[in-house]
Amino acid sequence: MIVVYDFDKTLTYKDTLFGFFTSFSKNPLKIFLYFTAMVFSKFKLISNDSLKDFGVKLFISKKSRDEVQKRAKEYAKKIKTNRVYDEIKLDKNKKIYIVSASFEEYLNYLFDKDIKIIASKLRYKDDKVTGLLYNCYSKRKIEALKNENILKIDRFFTDSYSDLPLAKISKEIVVVKGDEQKVCKNIEEFIRYVKR
Repeated sequence: MIVVYDFDKTLTYKDTLFGFFTSFSKNPLKIFLYFTAMVFSKFKLISNDSLKDFGVKLFISKKSRDEVQKRAKEYAKKIKTNRVYDEIKLDKNKKIYIVSASFEEYLNYLFDKDIKIIASKLRYKDDKVTGLLYNCYSKRKIEALKNENILKIDRFFTDSYSDLPLAKISKEIVVVKGDEQKVCKNIEEFIRYVKR
């Protein structure tokens, strides 16, 4: 049985990306610039890729791989996970994938080694961060799973309409809000529920 989980607000109570960025710098100007970019992204003036790459360049650029790993490990300890996250450890007889737009750098510290992490990646040159290598977002999640030879999902957990491409290849869709779970009978119910 193939079980796939989104991460942010599916296994956590809030989005984790901004917290990861600000774990590198609390500079008010950088935070203001990033929030402005978030508003642009919300109104589709810039893409999700551009927003994330901007955040990487603003907060993490030129940091060494070692520093990124150290910060990622510290940050992972601060992430507040929900009840759905706790239940993953009980799911021993299933093949479990975490497919997330968050960065693998900190996700790797949150899951056992037998759980496969497919996530966004930082670009490094000469062991220093230079930008965004891969944004595991929306349709790219499908491509990433195809690379793992997964074309169908038995059970999929998400909180977001942006995961519609994965929901379409799932036999069962579970929408998560906080600690609550709602099993959707079909794709139409999923769309109605997440768009409320």
